Amino acid sequence: MTLTFALKGFMNLQSNMVNADRCMKLLELPQESLLQNDVMKSRPKWPESGFMEFQNVSLKYRPWTETVLHELSFKVNVGEKIGIVGRTGAGKSTICLAISRIVEIFEGKILIDGLDIG
Repeated sequence: MTLTFALKGFMNLQSNMVNADRCMKLLELPQESLLQNDVMKSRPKWPESGFMEFQNVSLKYRPWTETVLHELSFKVNVGEKIGIVGRTGAGKSTICLAISRIVEIFEGKILIDGLDIG
């Protein structure tokens, strides 16, 4: 009975330490680059019009992997609706990840109303 009690206690401790381990791993992750706080304070209604431009954007999912977007450039004018089409693996979802800054670009600029968010 003592062995069963000790094993249950050990397993409970181990399962509780998983949360602490995950928190410690999050502290080791590199922090994303911050948007320019002074520009954001001076433009509280940003984005004003919604003009977006990609200027030679290149992106890797991790620093040691291959480039998945190669010098991508395009403009989306104010009020314009666009559709992104292509075969599997062409980079459609990656463009959305770059705009939302889930994956950071390593080269080029993403401008929204003139503010570089990349």
